[in-house]
Amino acid sequence: MASKLKTDILETVSGSGTIALTNQLSGMTHASVPTLTTSHIPTLTAAQMPSGSLLCTSTRNYPANGNTTSASFVNVGGAYNYGVVNAGCALRVTQNVNLGAHADTNYWRQCRLLINGQSYGGLHVAHHDYDNLYVPVTLDEYFPNLSLTAGQVLVFQIQLKSNGSVPTAVDDAYGDPTLIIQEIKG
Repeated sequence: MASKLKTDILETVSGSGTIALTNQLSGMTHASVPTLTTSHIPTLTAAQMPSGSLLCTSTRNYPANGNTTSASFVNVGGAYNYGVVNAGCALRVTQNVNLGAHADTNYWRQCRLLINGQSYGGLHVAHHDYDNLYVPVTLDEYFPNLSLTAGQVLVFQIQLKSNGSVPTAVDDAYGDPTLIIQEIKG
């Protein structure tokens, strides 16, 4: 003889935990699942996020253009001031630029992105060719140990270097030079 159990709510004695069913339920045609709303989705703060999580991203088209014939690095475009949002975060910095020459000449042209006046290896590129053209280049570096504080201002500045006689340039006529700053949970 079959037994029937009728209930509106089935829960553990303590009101929490899992109820395990040892045998398959039969005769069930559908299950009722509550509708999820945004109130069911937890919002995590930066402190609750796991290590390696992307906390925020800032993107800026920068600079419009600039050029130099200097054999030493010089600033081009204006500086960009970035306010750190999350204390103790790591940074990933990516700068895309169109690096060009203004003559069909054999010389190296260089571009770098300074952070607070400091140069870093991954944020420096040297390009060599014989043509009067613009080449898209990417400067990219991950900084896991900068000991940043919330509200700290970082100053980003693009610099160019030529051979001393032929102009080297960055330009947005071939696409926007874009600075991407990502704060990552350390």
